[in-house]
Amino acid sequence: MWGKLASGAKIQGTSLTISKITSPGGTVLMECSTASITGELNENSGTSIKGTISAASITNAGGAACSTLFGGTTTVTTTVGNGVPWCLQSAKEDKFEIRGGACSAASRSITFALDSSSSGPCMYNSYTFPVGTFTTDLSGQEAGLSLTKAGLWKLEEGGFLCPSEVSLDMEFTLETDGTRTPLYIR
Repeated sequence: MWGKLASGAKIQGTSLTISKITSPGGTVLMECSTASITGELNENSGTSIKGTISAASITNAGGAACSTLFGGTTTVTTTVGNGVPWCLQSAKEDKFEIRGGACSAASRSITFALDSSSSGPCMYNSYTFPVGTFTTDLSGQEAGLSLTKAGLWKLEEGGFLCPSEVSLDMEFTLETDGTRTPLYIR
């Protein structure tokens, strides 16, 4: 039995694969085994979907720091500067966009910080919004979000060992928050 998820429903995304931060050339700079997003569905009209992401976490298992290219570790912080909330929205077939600010607020840039054991603190910001793809319900396939080389995050603060630009590679499955019931996009 299919039902339309109502606005106000709590949603979460759980990583399906290793999340990566890469250089513009595709070199993997950091890998994290676990990532999650949680938030609330704001709109589900059939032609437009919007959800405000209120929390995001990118770690290794058990909340441990992520692994870096240079054998060190990195902690990812999504609550600095223009961190969460973010708006995940789609009005296009099989594509979504993430922008800074709650869906009910004006768009703004997105900031996150990497604190690396090898390069120190690095803060990145993007004014261009990452665009990804999502899977629709084909033969019962659960909703999934995929970001590949998403966004071009420019170094805002940090030392000379911080890469000047990075991109994100991540995949999530979408579920209701709490009960972890899979979501489907039709």
